[in-house]
Amino acid sequence: MITKLESKNLNYLPPDRDCFSLYASFYRNTLSMSRHGFLHSLEDAWLALCSDAGAWYVRGIGIWIIQCKSTHQLLGTAGFWQSKSKARVFELDLLPYMVDYTTRQEIVQTLINYHNEKFCRSEFCVQNVAEYL
Repeated sequence: MITKLESKNLNYLPPDRDCFSLYASFYRNTLSMSRHGFLHSLEDAWLALCSDAGAWYVRGIGIWIIQCKSTHQLLGTAGFWQSKSKARVFELDLLPYMVDYTTRQEIVQTLINYHNEKFCRSEFCVQNVAEYL
């Protein structure tokens, strides 16, 4: 199970079917998808949610749904995945209009601290938080 985490202003929740509206919003958002070069369908959003909820966990890594504590609004996803080269990669996908720089800092710092405490072996330890902001 992906561990629930929390920071000062945010909850970090494991993905489940109740998060589909976030995935659908993200996959239909032109600004969010522009870095991927294309828009996705709702079916692609569902497959991404299912993959995030299960496949990442099975591989010993994970993704969290970012939730604002005060409003309970879902802001995006963040987590770690392993590339084909076996390098561990941090990914942060947020709805662009929802998250300011300070919130991004809080997300990145919380998850990288968790990662380094849990997994920090030399090849997986994340050193430079600034590159993810």
